[in-house]
Amino acid sequence: MSQPPPPTGAPQDPWTPPADPSRAPVDPYRPPPGPYRPAGYPVPYQPSPPGPTGSPLDAYAYQLPAPRRRTGLVVGIVIGAVVVLAALAFVVAALVGIVGGGRAYGEDAELDRLWDACAAGDALACDDLYLESPVGSEYEEYGDTCGDRFPPGELLWCRGRM
Repeated sequence: MSQPPPPTGAPQDPWTPPADPSRAPVDPYRPPPGPYRPAGYPVPYQPSPPGPTGSPLDAYAYQLPAPRRRTGLVVGIVIGAVVVLAALAFVVAALVGIVGGGRAYGEDAELDRLWDACAAGDALACDDLYLESPVGSEYEEYGDTCGDRFPPGELLWCRGRM
């Protein structure tokens, strides 16, 4: 049996057999199965392998992980270092006697009490006044001289001299 001729004036389509109902429908977005692909189908993306760098690790196909940014870590270390240096500077300043009061008579009640006891002749109070007063203060000089009884800078304790 043959097909009737198409009407005149209409384009002729090639004849296609009817679809086989037992066959799975063909996905129009997937290439047809088989070892050959028609030219219209793209090849899936396959990255090219990295070139050799001359490292011995290339022989084993080892790749280092991508470097991570450590900006937060660097900022934290810098801030921590600044805080530690500021605390260290404060401690040194306190030891030297720059920070805080107690540089002259009348500024520190505890040191004033030791001054008065040293002036009354208590050698232990003079030594304590020298040890507890800020460096370079009037309190330190008064305790060093055992209440203006000896010259300054002899490096002797008042207990052994009074």
